[in-house]
Amino acid sequence: MPAKARHLFIQSVTLRAPGGDVRLYFANAKQRDEAWTQIVRGWYSPRLVAIKSRMSAFTASLPKHGYVRSSQWIPIAQEFAALQATMPPIPPKQVLEDDQYSFLHATIEFVQSPTAWLKASRDRYVQNALLQHEHLFDTVESKPLSPKQREACVVDEDNNLILAGAGSGKTSTVIGRVAFLVQSGQARPDEILLLAYGNAAAVEMRERLEKRLGIKGVTAETFHALGRHIVEKVENSKASVSPLASDENLKAKLVDLEFQRLQREDSDYRHLLLTYFEQWLYPARNPFDFKSLGDYYQFLNDNDVRTLKGEKVKGFGECDIANFLFKNGVEYRYESRFDTPEQAKSRGPYHPDFFLPDYGVYIEHFGIDEQGNTAPYIDRKKYHDDMAWKRNVHKLAGTTLVETFHHQKQQGTLLAGLENELCKAGVQLNPLPPEAVLETLREVGAISAFSKILTQMIGLLKAANLNSEEQASVANRSAQVGAALKLLTPLFEAYQQQLKSDTQVDFDDMVNIATTYVEEGKFEIPWKFIIVDEFQDIAKSRAQLVQKLREKKGGVSLFCVGDDWQSIYRFTGSDIGYTSSFSQRFGPTFTCELDKTFRFNSKIGEVASRFITQNPKQLVKTVISHESAPAPTVSLVRTSIDAADARLLIAERIAHIAAPNSSVYLLARFTHDLPDKDELYRLKGRFPTLRFLTDTIHRSKGKEADYVVLLGLTKGKYGLPSEIVTHPLIEALLPEREAFPHAEERRLFYVALTRAKHRVYLPCDMRKCSPFVQELVKNEYPLDLDEFATTSEQLHALEANCPVCKEGHLTARTNGKTGRVFMGCTNYPRCGHTENGCTKCNAPMEKVGRFRQCVDVSCGWWIPICPASGGEMSYKGEHKFWGCSHYRSDDPESCRHKEYGRIGEPSPRVRQTI
Repeated sequence: MPAKARHLFIQSVTLRAPGGDVRLYFANAKQRDEAWTQIVRGWYSPRLVAIKSRMSAFTASLPKHGYVRSSQWIPIAQEFAALQATMPPIPPKQVLEDDQYSFLHATIEFVQSPTAWLKASRDRYVQNALLQHEHLFDTVESKPLSPKQREACVVDEDNNLILAGAGSGKTSTVIGRVAFLVQSGQARPDEILLLAYGNAAAVEMRERLEKRLGIKGVTAETFHALGRHIVEKVENSKASVSPLASDENLKAKLVDLEFQRLQREDSDYRHLLLTYFEQWLYPARNPFDFKSLGDYYQFLNDNDVRTLKGEKVKGFGECDIANFLFKNGVEYRYESRFDTPEQAKSRGPYHPDFFLPDYGVYIEHFGIDEQGNTAPYIDRKKYHDDMAWKRNVHKLAGTTLVETFHHQKQQGTLLAGLENELCKAGVQLNPLPPEAVLETLREVGAISAFSKILTQMIGLLKAANLNSEEQASVANRSAQVGAALKLLTPLFEAYQQQLKSDTQVDFDDMVNIATTYVEEGKFEIPWKFIIVDEFQDIAKSRAQLVQKLREKKGGVSLFCVGDDWQSIYRFTGSDIGYTSSFSQRFGPTFTCELDKTFRFNSKIGEVASRFITQNPKQLVKTVISHESAPAPTVSLVRTSIDAADARLLIAERIAHIAAPNSSVYLLARFTHDLPDKDELYRLKGRFPTLRFLTDTIHRSKGKEADYVVLLGLTKGKYGLPSEIVTHPLIEALLPEREAFPHAEERRLFYVALTRAKHRVYLPCDMRKCSPFVQELVKNEYPLDLDEFATTSEQLHALEANCPVCKEGHLTARTNGKTGRVFMGCTNYPRCGHTENGCTKCNAPMEKVGRFRQCVDVSCGWWIPICPASGGEMSYKGEHKFWGCSHYRSDDPESCRHKEYGRIGEPSPRVRQTI
């Protein structure tokens, strides 16, 4: 644009030209300004004509119909940017005619706000689509679709993620989406691919489309069926599916037979196997990684950690030592009593870890690292004092003590170090022949268990569909995984050879081969729209097939419906990351939350939603219940009665409050916690107005009932959460485990809660209750605690934690010989802690400051604790002082702490309603 300037006696206008600046001079400012205006108008005139022409062509090219997807928007956005770069600056208003000025101003504003146009275009499309197809959405299902469901159906981004909470109408949304695409003319039925997780779901949706809406020709299949369809189309022949694909027992038998053959006939394989078991007989974890001694004991119990002689031991290091001694023909006794004059009466009997009777040698395995640190839940000073005491006992007794350490186990030098020390002590090693060791491993079930693990690995390895680089990465993940893959390789090859010789494939082959055919361009893809149901359960190989279909076809819209809160199939290879990181994996995404549930009431929703969102990695969603409840509808039944009696008690209550023909869903994490057929028959006979159903939580997904009774609410291996430890070899082939503790088990609990419409019942023995129930109680979730009466012991069970292992609970036990009642830890025999109960009522005692106080508020008894030794203080009336229970008149080392006068008393406990 020309520039105006004022000089000493004259005015000027400077024009920028290709050959250089041209300056015009004027006598006064008026002449200069008039000239400048004419020049500017002349400069703008051809440019405005060109802009009008370009804008006319540009606006004509913009989409007038349909939803502008992000992939379509990219070139449009580039055009906007190119136009923006050509726009001249806006001159002063008086320079141009009013219509010219308005046009230029509006045009510049338009090209500078491309996203505003995009939003307006999309909004206009959505509103028109909703209005034009209102009747469809009102009638496509038995009930009109909700506003969110309708929005999900019409938006047509490249990638669409529909987060459908429990009971929010997921299937109705899928049906509505297909119906809308067909009715709006955006797709023919044969251009739509609908993928379901299970065959029943695929059949159901196909029938709903055909019978209710008359839409025929949609490809509604499972992933396996789709894979088979693609393979057969490319190969122009029927694919024969091996019975190994569906018969796990047959597959396991094939693998086991080959596994046994290799053990018999291949000495190198036998050596590899024995070397593997020498280090990884059990799924070991570092004891330092547990949060408490009780957690560690629970892990040992759940994994039934035993020696090759069948002994339960208190740690993995001790297990390795015992097995080493056994395999080398050294007789040993585990934790036999050692009598010593150094034994103080305040200390329990001394039981060294191992005694070798043929040599008089003792072995102690000390749980310290190279810096002398103990596990975080162990008192370091006390532990080192005990170590010093044990060393002194053997020094005074003149016995040989061999020491091993936790850090040797962690560094893989434990057995080599032990062998060296034993040889120094004169112990003769006579290794058992390999076959004898293998036979022992067979007797304890280790061989058969490992065979099952290897069978699982074959399936997971195929489902993971790893390329060579990924396979190498898995093998290098740990020494154990690398060793196991060497053992697996000949079994995998034998399995594949069996399929080849039978000219058959398994389900994983169908998906993987289909993916390869699509990638190589051998399959002509007919689908413009791909819809995936239960997307939260998708595994890598299936996601790869979907991605390849989109890449090769081009212009495909992906519509995925799922709920990350209900992702519960990681053990089959499902990867929640495809849902939680959807846009990162698939590209630009429209996310729609179906925020209204038509199933459970607001109080069930309050408990369930708050519980599941404790994991910050779960996607944040708002779930609004169609039915509002004024009071808690999740009822905690605290009882120690037999499980069947508890179910009967709850059934009586439901029969009293429920409408006739109400459904009662008995759910459990494990099948063995469900009532058997006889009990179910009796319940149905006694309560004819109720319909009783049973299922595991996994099988209950997608189902509902009026009332839910959640069973098996205990802790440990077969509790909820289940503490079953995924074998490291299986873990290596599964999607990465989430960092949040028990993330998938929490989702299972959520799924169980959200099957109910009206009420959920949680029967639980509080002395051994599920950590999830503990969380609900301790964090004051809105539970109904008053629907059933309970006992004082049940009411106060959570307050009676074991002071040693921290995870067990103290419960009343009776000495079989003396009849004396005492409190023992529920983690016995791993945790041997015992203490006296309340001398007034036999209830557990809880430490409160320097007192042990009865947990039963109606009793209120308390005992002072000795600050020197931790013993109990009692008042010696004849001497008028308080003395410690650890005092022994004949033992000068015993506690001699005394106190005179008033000790005080603890604060009174708050009475709770029973």
